[in-house]
Amino acid sequence: MVERISWEDLPGELKSAIEGRTGRILDARIATAGQNSPIAATVITGHGKTFVKGLLRRVGRSSSQAREIAVAPLVRDLSPQLLWYFEEAGWIVLGYQHIEGRHADYRPGSGDPDALVPLIRALGEIGVPPGSGPFNLAEDRWKNYADDPRDVEIFRGTALQHTDWLPHNVLITPDRPYLIDWAWPTLGAPWMDPTSSSGSWPQDTAPRTRNGSPPGCRRSRRPIRLIWLSSRV
Repeated sequence: MVERISWEDLPGELKSAIEGRTGRILDARIATAGQNSPIAATVITGHGKTFVKGLLRRVGRSSSQAREIAVAPLVRDLSPQLLWYFEEAGWIVLGYQHIEGRHADYRPGSGDPDALVPLIRALGEIGVPPGSGPFNLAEDRWKNYADDPRDVEIFRGTALQHTDWLPHNVLITPDRPYLIDWAWPTLGAPWMDPTSSSGSWPQDTAPRTRNGSPPGCRRSRRPIRLIWLSSRV
């Protein structure tokens, strides 16, 4: 996990660039969840709140921000809206709609997994135009973890997948859940997110459809052997 930088410790040029989008910042609350962005805070102005995250622009470090920018128009109905972004003062910074909510609770007895079913289904209906972004391909992302490269063909597809449904990547509000932190959007088989999200939940809390499968999955007549691969890869 990277060390978070407080608002007071940011370079003056960077603070000015952020305030040029938000207005004068009265307070900044550093996020405690997440692990990739040294800047991650809810900033408070006279006009409201904005969630701001940023990374130093370095080779191999800023690609996740580029993916988040590219995926934002596709998931605007599932995730907080990307309001603005910029590359200045050596940083790539994104400003998101602030959502008041709590992180998901997957412990036994929680109703949160069932509340995510509509979100999982809606994600499965998103069409991704060819060449629409710098997204990972599932078969490439996991090919180094297969004994036989042909095994990863089962992951090939064009469906948009989040691939990291850990509790800190889901916000629960009284009205609906939101999926956040799209650092690893991946194009793959449509059953991947329903299956991997279920893998994040204890067995007795995972939501099921009437046929006993995770939402978005269908039973197959052919037996398929799957090796669990961490969504953090």
